[in-house]
Amino acid sequence: MIKKINKFLSVYLILSFIFMPVAQAQLERSSIGTIKDNKDINVKNLSEESAGKKDSGSKSFGGQQSRMSLIQEQQINIHVLGDVQNPGVYKAKVSDRIVDLLNMAGPNREKTRVVQIRHPGKKTRYYDLYQYYHFGNLAQNPFLRDNDVIFIPKNRGAIRIEGPVARPGLYELNGEKNLLQIVRLAGGFSRALAKSHAIKVIRFVGDGKKSVISVVHDKSSLKKFKVEKGDVYIIPDVINAEKDFDYSVETIPGEHIVYPTSVPDVFVIGAVSLPGPYPYKSHLTVKDYVGFSGASANAYLRSVKVLRNGKKKRLRMYSKIQAGDVIIVREKSLELFLKYVGIAATILSVTTSAIVFQDFVRNR
Repeated sequence: MIKKINKFLSVYLILSFIFMPVAQAQLERSSIGTIKDNKDINVKNLSEESAGKKDSGSKSFGGQQSRMSLIQEQQINIHVLGDVQNPGVYKAKVSDRIVDLLNMAGPNREKTRVVQIRHPGKKTRYYDLYQYYHFGNLAQNPFLRDNDVIFIPKNRGAIRIEGPVARPGLYELNGEKNLLQIVRLAGGFSRALAKSHAIKVIRFVGDGKKSVISVVHDKSSLKKFKVEKGDVYIIPDVINAEKDFDYSVETIPGEHIVYPTSVPDVFVIGAVSLPGPYPYKSHLTVKDYVGFSGASANAYLRSVKVLRNGKKKRLRMYSKIQAGDVIIVREKSLELFLKYVGIAATILSVTTSAIVFQDFVRNR
C-alpha cells in the first residue's frame, strides 16, 4: 500500500513539473490580454469623459460669456429732467450710476446736492452727490433701473464760504441750519485761520441793503448763528486779519445777475496812462477804474465827469459806476492852464516867425 502511494506521488510530481509552467504561461498571456483590453477600454472611457467634460466646460464658459455680453450690451432708458442743460431720455447701461447720466445731461449749477430718483410705482428717493464726491459714499450714487427718472429740482438756496477752510466755494443748501454745519460742509478750518478775529457774514436784507455781521468762531457761537440763503462767509486768515476791507461782493450766491445793457464795459479816458474799456463789475467804484487805467501825475482826482446815457454828470471818486459809463479824468487846473499857455505861445511864435519871414521877403 505504501509503495502504491509513493508511486502515485511520484507520477503527480512529474506531471506537475511538466504541465504547470505551460498552464502558468497561458494564464499570464490571458491576464496580459485582459489587462490590455481593460487599459484600452479605460483609456478610451477616460478620453471620452475628459472630452465630454471639456466640451461641457467650454459650453458652460461660453454660456457665461454670452450672459456677460448680454448684460454688458443690455441698455435701459433713463429720463433726466429738471434743472439740467440737456433734459431728455438717455440710453444707459445697467452698470451706469447717477453721476454717469448727469455728466451727459449737464446740471445747470455746480456741486449739485439734491437729486431725486423717481420710479413708476415707487417712492421718490433723495441723494446728495456731495457725500459721494467728497466722502466716497457709494450709497449716494446708486445704480439705475429701466425707466428711472433723475430729477434735479430748482436751487433751494446757496451760500459761499471763503478763506482758510479745506474746500472754500459755493454750496447748495441741503438742510444745513447753522454756521457750524456750513464750516463742516467746507471741510473745517485750516491752519491759516486767524483765531483772534471774528468771521464776517455779508448778508443782503430788504431793498438790497447790505449788512456785515461778526461771528466769533467758537463752537457754541457757530451753532447758534442761523444760516440764510445768499450769505457770504469770510473766514479771517493770519495774513489779512489786520487789514480793513469794504466787504463788497460782485454777486449773491445762487443768483444769476444780469447786466441789462448792450455795452458791458466801462470806458476811462483823459489824464490816464492806459485809456480804454474795462470789464464792468458791480462792486467797483470810480476810484477802482481810474486806478486800473493809471492816473497821470497831472490828473485831478477829487471828482470826474461821467458820460451816462448821453448826459454828463460829476461823480466823486467813491461813487458807484454803471455798465456803459464813460469816465473822463480831467487834468489839474494849473497844469491845464500852463498847457494852454504853452500851446498859445507856440502858435504865437509860429505866427510871428511867419510875419517876419514875409517882411523879409518883401524888403528884398
